[in-house]
Amino acid sequence: MEKSKLINILGKLSKKGFYEILLFVGEKKQVHYSEVLAYATKSNLVRSDATVTRALSTFTGLGLLKREVSQDTPIRTTYELTKIGKDIVKHLKEMQGL
Repeated sequence: MEKSKLINILGKLSKKGFYEILLFVGEKKQVHYSEVLAYATKSNLVRSDATVTRALSTFTGLGLLKREVSQDTPIRTTYELTKIGKDIVKHLKEMQGL
């Protein structure tokens, strides 16, 4: 991974609640938007739905999350870590243990 992309990812992870949201998605393997929203608001990580949406969009744009929208009714949006996302989470968890 190029240095500038890594710096960008670390910058995004420093935003309030973003790191915890990424870890939550990683722990759940595949998670619906509503589950992420419930977790983030109950944990007081965010103040609004928009922040959760921004975090998920940011991670999807950075290639850390994969987003799928069901064609069923009701429409459900699910997220899961990509290979890069899994690697980042793995290394971050290792750093937590230092």
